[in-house]
Amino acid sequence: MRTIVCRFRDEAQLSQHLVWSAQTFEPPRALSFLGEFEAAAHESVRVVIVVEEHAEQCSVRVVLGPGLAHNTQALWRYIGRIIPEDRVWLEMMLQKMRTMDRFKAAC
Repeated sequence: MRTIVCRFRDEAQLSQHLVWSAQTFEPPRALSFLGEFEAAAHESVRVVIVVEEHAEQCSVRVVLGPGLAHNTQALWRYIGRIIPEDRVWLEMMLQKMRTMDRFKAAC
């Protein structure tokens, strides 16, 4: 299984790449990202998500969707469905960052 690292400045930038379900209380269902490798549809990939502002990271497994779009550059845009049992780890990281932001604002 390939492992890739996706770095984000902050939670806002990460949120732009998350695909949420219609039920707002559920964790994100998918993640979009750019990559230089040519993955096959339905390939499983481990994605390490790093949020630099909070020095937080988590690892989730995704299954790449069939709708892969090639950009004009050497990058591909991927949308990966997050494996259901890994969604909770991403949700926990998001909640922790929001809590840290609330503490910072209160100080």
